[in-house]
Amino acid sequence: MITFPKFWVRLAQWEQNIALFTRYPQGSHSVIPITFAAKYEHLEIIGFDIVNLCPKLRVFVIYRPPHYSSQEATHNEMLIRCLYEHRNIRYSHVVVGDFNLPKIDWNTMCCPNDHVSKPFLDLFVVCGYSQLVNFSTRGNKVLDLILTDDDLLIHNIEPCPPIGCSDHICMKFFIDTSVIGKSAVQSGIPHVCTHYKWAAW
Repeated sequence: MITFPKFWVRLAQWEQNIALFTRYPQGSHSVIPITFAAKYEHLEIIGFDIVNLCPKLRVFVIYRPPHYSSQEATHNEMLIRCLYEHRNIRYSHVVVGDFNLPKIDWNTMCCPNDHVSKPFLDLFVVCGYSQLVNFSTRGNKVLDLILTDDDLLIHNIEPCPPIGCSDHICMKFFIDTSVIGKSAVQSGIPHVCTHYKWAAW
């Protein structure tokens, strides 16, 4: 569950990229589901915009299967293209999910030069995303990620017990919509934010 001040969104259904959203009556944010093109229908991705904010907030929830077949490169390419096409420079972004990318070292931002880890790491760097999970989510691997291009949004990230027979832990975190549009100085939070997307490569 993703929790907002006076607002919550439950991803209640995952079928043909449709999500059901529920919010408290006193919530003031409007949520609009993202409709993905038919070419992405095989991807396990849902998304929604929260539009009563400035800037608006776009959230993606993703599952990338850990398969290693001849079709994997195509699947990865389509997922990367989908994320890039639906990125909006006028929005803040949060991307969460099980990416199954165990070979990326998030402390050093390094990975093997392969057809799986490298394209995703390149995407995250180009988009200016920071990865905020600093504990293992399955075994000793960080497979479940929280990515954002506005580090001030996310706080109180905590591991929680798995649901049912899952071999992945759950994660609880808060998205603080009150800081959207504020700088680190305005929010009063000591912070260093690296924006790779504005770098002159």
